[in-house]
Amino acid sequence: MKQFQHFQYVYNQTAGCQSRLPKLQNNVVSTTQMAKDMFIKIRILGEFKDEDLNLISKKAGRTKLTEGQPIWEAMPVVCFQNHHSSKSKLKEYDIHRKSACHKIFIKSDTFYDETDENDDTIISVARNRTRIQEAITSCLEEPINQMLKQWLKDLKSAYSSKSSSRIIAEIEAIRKQMTLGNNRDTTACSALLCDETTSAVPEEIKDFLFRRPDVNSFGIWRNSSFKILVEETDETMLRHDLTKMNPKFFETYKLEVEKRKMLDKLSNMMQGDQIMAKIQNEDGNYRKGTLGGFVTKTDEEEKKFALTCNHIFPEVDAPAFNQNLEIIGSCLFTTREQSCDFAAIEIEQSFSDKCDVYVKRDDRKKTNAQVYAGNIENIGLVHKIGATTDVTKGNILSPEWHERVLGENWVSIFLVQGIEGNFSEEGDSGSLVFSRPRSVQQNNVDVMGMVFSNKLTVYNNEENEHAENVQDADNISGCFRIHTALDLFKMSQGEDFEVKFQDDLSSSSPSSSLSDDSNEEPI
Repeated sequence: MKQFQHFQYVYNQTAGCQSRLPKLQNNVVSTTQMAKDMFIKIRILGEFKDEDLNLISKKAGRTKLTEGQPIWEAMPVVCFQNHHSSKSKLKEYDIHRKSACHKIFIKSDTFYDETDENDDTIISVARNRTRIQEAITSCLEEPINQMLKQWLKDLKSAYSSKSSSRIIAEIEAIRKQMTLGNNRDTTACSALLCDETTSAVPEEIKDFLFRRPDVNSFGIWRNSSFKILVEETDETMLRHDLTKMNPKFFETYKLEVEKRKMLDKLSNMMQGDQIMAKIQNEDGNYRKGTLGGFVTKTDEEEKKFALTCNHIFPEVDAPAFNQNLEIIGSCLFTTREQSCDFAAIEIEQSFSDKCDVYVKRDDRKKTNAQVYAGNIENIGLVHKIGATTDVTKGNILSPEWHERVLGENWVSIFLVQGIEGNFSEEGDSGSLVFSRPRSVQQNNVDVMGMVFSNKLTVYNNEENEHAENVQDADNISGCFRIHTALDLFKMSQGEDFEVKFQDDLSSSSPSSSLSDDSNEEPI
């Protein structure tokens, strides 16, 4: 399964979701057991060479199945075009057999047969490893797609609890992650000017709500609603004014007005390691957070900068310590501008060689990293590695949320809801938020944000926010966009200052996401 990394990732996420279904189901949700040691079987018709098999697997050949080892139900059939093999081979194959979910015809670069006319039952792809793996991956993931669709149908018709709504959100996030294609623009642009970061909420609606003292916060919620949390107000009039202002927007997003507010349990708080500031808080303890990751100076890679939060390092030149109380550097830049809570620590030269600058993904394999500055509305699953809770996953609860802070000031952030527990807890501030690419080659992650607050709670206004019955199970974390913070960092250091995440990891590293250590071969 390791050969098809996108399928392996989707399979594992679906299996994890399946393990939580029994807590809800009462013979309502139909499931197919997903084993850990699932074997992938690919049938190849006609003549082929070793170089052909290398396009499917770099470790081509036959593998002997162990007794009782389960075989994945989707079994693609592949045919390489040559003088002895054509589409007729695939046409002769019994498509009604259960094993043939997709018939894949790999066209030759040098051979052309006029008799190989178009056939809607056959997928034709160029002799290109990525395109071939995309076709095979689509076949392998089809049973998962159908299963997830059935789960959604069963859950939506049988349940309406908070726990079921979270499972539904998780399933929808996995389905988003299954869409293959390079539709995420990771090209560099100024976060303060880039069209990709244009607000989904119309400006006239934001300006209207910003001016109202009875509005606590508002934003997109689960990509289907526009939620407004308010104090005591005339809800009927508020709804009337908004829908009249922009009827088209509220045809897309259901308007929800609730007499509540968000309680922000802000944490006073190498990727995922603990980082400390020598500034005592009210408890007499040092401020602790997470070292989210490293960026390096583009034209001077020995210059390394650790990324974390402003509320851990609110002052420039403050020394930074690791968990062993060794000084690793000092704060070069810190800001609360543009809704960020960001700080960059310049690593001391004497400590530079001890820094592992590569980003790790959710399975802890080193990988290349790219800043993702695009729209996050259609992002599926996201992950973070924090000093307190280690690796966690979640889904985007709100891609755009506006929160009132300190009277007339507002911050614009995005919200992540944890899957199977909190996405972050105290001490996780500074963790990078990233997602896997929707491509067959899982050789990088897209870094979109940083955690700065955790266990956000929606509670009723009339409730005491310190009471025991406060809704504290929403598992919501507040995050800001990392490209905005990095742009502010670059601007503060001068015109020629550029930084980047490490993106030169080669496939020769055995612990990297680019290494091919598969033990599955076509049969």
